[in-house]
Order: sequence, then structure tokens, then C-alpha cells
Amino acid sequence: MLEVRDLRKHFSDGRGGEVKALDGLSFSAAAGEALGVLGMNGAGKSTCLKILATLLRPDAGTVLLDGVDLLAKPEETRRLVGYLSCSTGLHRRLTPRETLEFFAGLYGLEEGEAKRRADELIARLGMSEFIDRPCGGLSTGQKQKVGIARALIHRPRLLILDEATSGLDVVARQSLLHLVAGLREEGRVMLYCSHHLEEIEAICPRLMIIHQGRSLGCGTAAEVLAENQADSLPTLFSRLAGSQA
Repeated sequence: MLEVRDLRKHFSDGRGGEVKALDGLSFSAAAGEALGVLGMNGAGKSTCLKILATLLRPDAGTVLLDGVDLLAKPEETRRLVGYLSCSTGLHRRLTPRETLEFFAGLYGLEEGEAKRRADELIARLGMSEFIDRPCGGLSTGQKQKVGIARALIHRPRLLILDEATSGLDVVARQSLLHLVAGLREEGRVMLYCSHHLEEIEAICPRLMIIHQGRSLGCGTAAEVLAENQADSLPTLFSRLAGSQA
């Protein structure tokens, strides 16, 4: 179980004021669940996910994963989290196999276990055709598969995917969505952030909408729409865009 309580993060706006990227965000997600994270640009989505991945420190709040405080000792708890964003780069000269084994070592896997885990993910993600090519020569879809494998190499209890299909063509995008849908069955908590409503609806039974650093609801689409008195997600987002105009 992931529990996020009253998460706050403020940034300077460069003019003597501040931007409240997160302003008391609270939500929860169960093991074995894929929770969709939605929100307009600047809503606070990526700030939230980077904090959960221990890449940012919040100003206040609590993050518990199965009762473990992820913020108390970020170096130790990083082994519990796998994180992928559209901007997570790969070393051009390393092959996917070298990348996976290198990161497995960083997470404390012994050499034999690292090789076994890498082989398992190579087979599962269909990476054998390009596994020994330098990452700099891979397609965008192939690189995203390597990124997901890298995020999974240490068997994280929390998997965070932030705009994982960004830049992919239609075929690569559908392949990746099929893969992500299969990951729901492994008993971990998954957070899936996307601007594409159809992606969220396809793979996430529950969703959360973040607006101005707060949650507007966390539940099934019907529950969130009822809470916000809207008849569809596009209608709700149109209303939110109008409130910011």
C-alpha cells in the first residue's frame, strides 16, 4: 500500500514570489493496482512523482510504502522504487544488456542474480533482437523498453511511469501499453502518468486528477466525475482549463 499524506513543495517564481507545485496532496494506492495520474501542464504531477522517486525533497508531508517511510532515508529506500520518465536518458555507448547489469549492480544485486534478472526481462520485453547494440542506435520504442527494464531490474515495490509513451509511434505505443497492462498482475503499486485519457482508461481501473497541487479525487472514473459534478473527463478538464484562463 502506498500512502501519500499532505505533500507540499513550493518553488521560487524568480520574481520574489513562490509557486505552490504541491499544496497538500494526499492519496493512496493498493498493491497490485495501477493508478492513473492525470492533470494539465503545471498541475504538479511530475513534481509529485519525482518526490516519490526520491529525486526531490518535499517541504512537508509523508510517503509510506507498506509502512516504510520513503522520505526518511532516500538512499536506502530507492531500492523499493522503479522510475521511468520520457526524459530518462540512456548511455549511448552502452548496450541494453550492459545497462541492465550495471544498474542491477547499483541496486545491490550480485553478478549472477543480475545476469539472471536481465535475461528474464530481455525475454519478457522482447529485447533479444537489439540487446547487444549500443543504445545510441536504438529506436525510441526500443529505448523505452530498455528504460522499463531498467526500472524493473531490482523488482521494485513501487513502479512509476511518467509519460512513458511520449514520442512513440502508434505501433510502439500499443506494444508498450500491452506490456504495462501485464505489469499490473505482479503485486506492486504502479503509478501511470499520461496526458492521454484513453491510455489511462485502458490500463488503470482507478485514477487521480491533480489540479493546482491538490487532488480533485481518487477513485474510478465514475467516482471522480461524480465528486466533481462532471459528465466526462474531457468536460472536467475543459472546466479546469477555463478556471486558469
